[in-house]
Amino acid sequence: MLSPHLATAQGANAANLTEGQPLHLEDAEAAHGAQVQSSFRYSRTYQSQSQYYISPQWQQGLGQYWHYQISVQTLAGPADRTTSGDVQFLLFRQLNVERGKLPAFAVAGEATVPSGIGSAGLDTRLKVILSKSLGAIPGRDRFHMNGDWYHNAGKHLDERSHYYGAAIGYTHAWDRRTALIIDFWRQQQRQIGETYNLAEAGLRRRVSEKAVVSIAGSAGIGQQSPKFRISFSVEYGL
Repeated sequence: MLSPHLATAQGANAANLTEGQPLHLEDAEAAHGAQVQSSFRYSRTYQSQSQYYISPQWQQGLGQYWHYQISVQTLAGPADRTTSGDVQFLLFRQLNVERGKLPAFAVAGEATVPSGIGSAGLDTRLKVILSKSLGAIPGRDRFHMNGDWYHNAGKHLDERSHYYGAAIGYTHAWDRRTALIIDFWRQQQRQIGETYNLAEAGLRRRVSEKAVVSIAGSAGIGQQSPKFRISFSVEYGL
């Protein structure tokens, strides 16, 4: 039986989801131990411009139900590079474990230091996360729902003060080594009048006891959304 609550000694778990590894979807399980993570993404914007995104990340578990993350986002290419170089600090709290019909719930708070291009003010985000097993085998098939609220502290005239995002998705773990992810992500952008809608699919594969690699593709829906995205990520437990 595959359980979503794996002991650290069992090594990397392809079924556990962290935002950006490789999609926007995240599960309600707290991380354990320390991990070095990195994600790479290529986007083709709706203006037919190329954008490259690289984000190294440090993730550290704090007891059974907490973890924190530190990440840096870097943007390159001819598309808009506003916020490239921002440093993000996130604190995650799992509120409960899944029992019977009760889903697992978690919350996370994030602060973004305005260290990047065109950034101003200490931006914040609040995230709520739900995960629920489907079927008779715990952890094999799971439903996930994420909701985000952003506060843009140093907004420009053409930017929103507050904006929102949501993701719903499904994961299927074939075994402890391989997992499929499917989701739909919708998020208002900080620019007034812009909203992204993406249908996404990805695979996560445990390649060693400590390492997981992931690959994904996303297709934009609507005129304002990126035309497509290709994502790759790697995580390594220390």
